[in-house]
Amino acid sequence: MKTHIAVLLTIAAILAGGCRDLRDNELYGVGIVKIYDPASGIVSKGAPPPLIADLESELCIVYEEKIFHFGTAGYAQPTRPIMVYDPAADSWSLRPRPRMDVARFASAPEGIYVLSSISELFLYNPATNIAAPLGRIPRTPDFGIYPVGCTYGNGMFYVAAATPGPGLVVDSYDPAAYKWELRAKQPLSGYGFFPEVDAVVAEGGWYFLLYERSQPDYWNFTNVSLYRYDFATDAMENRAPFPDKFEHCAYAAPRGPDLYFFMQDCPEVSGAAAVVRVYRYDSAGDAWERGTAFSLPGGCLCGVTGDNAAYLLGGHRADHLALVEYDFAAGTADMVAGDLGVNFTRVFEHHDGFRLAWANGKVIILGMGFYEKKRR
Repeated sequence: MKTHIAVLLTIAAILAGGCRDLRDNELYGVGIVKIYDPASGIVSKGAPPPLIADLESELCIVYEEKIFHFGTAGYAQPTRPIMVYDPAADSWSLRPRPRMDVARFASAPEGIYVLSSISELFLYNPATNIAAPLGRIPRTPDFGIYPVGCTYGNGMFYVAAATPGPGLVVDSYDPAAYKWELRAKQPLSGYGFFPEVDAVVAEGGWYFLLYERSQPDYWNFTNVSLYRYDFATDAMENRAPFPDKFEHCAYAAPRGPDLYFFMQDCPEVSGAAAVVRVYRYDSAGDAWERGTAFSLPGGCLCGVTGDNAAYLLGGHRADHLALVEYDFAAGTADMVAGDLGVNFTRVFEHHDGFRLAWANGKVIILGMGFYEKKRR
């Protein structure tokens, strides 16, 4: 009987946003929302999320000025509600979660396309909260098994994947014809391990900054290439390579026909302040231009693109969070919020604890996958 009561109390604590790491009762889960208004320069506190997300705060997408948070990837929590945040009303709502695995997103006029980690595709309708299954990506030797990006355009859903062997592959799903089609394939040679890819869509094309490696050492990269997929012609072409030695791409932002890559080392290992350098890629001239450099405490956790600027969130386990605004027109970077009032103790690896979103003309900072010391 005591065991049953303990289990019920634990479940109640979890649903109330309580202890999420039962192995350490000195830590408890917390969720925050901070809102930065570029027009006034003011940072305000938003309503906290009703549930604490497990690990992956990146599983959220903005649709019709609302943020849909799907929680943890996979079927580990198939009944966990979807959290919806309305920035205009500063309020959260919960919706029953359809039984679907969640790994990648792409918004479309008809809803949100959701690609699962096992290559299943769903169309989620936010108005009805129904996820219609659209089948699985064809299991052919030509299709990679590691999705690096999804997007929507020309009335179709596109998914890109990269693996050794097949290389960089783009497939499309036509909802009108209920049909998958292979669009482009770029062989990748000279290595036997998964490549790292940063994908960003600019005018008429899909750009992939690809880091190839020939050894199992994670950071031992042999080449940094840029590929462009043309949506109109299905052509895949190799563009001008990244001009400098390898640096980690913290964030990539499109701005008209140009792309901006925010490159840094990986200071999250040591906690030191990172030097982030901006590189502008001119797609028309196929040329790179080195831009300004700025310091970001702890390195970039995530980024988002607004109307006139890109925003990068920095921080580390021993630091306060900081927000930097990069002005596209001026080519300058300014720290608009040096202390967001969050001094956290532990952040999960791979930037899973934080997410930036642009909605209602403001920067929404979500922090859901981290812990603080238990208050006494």
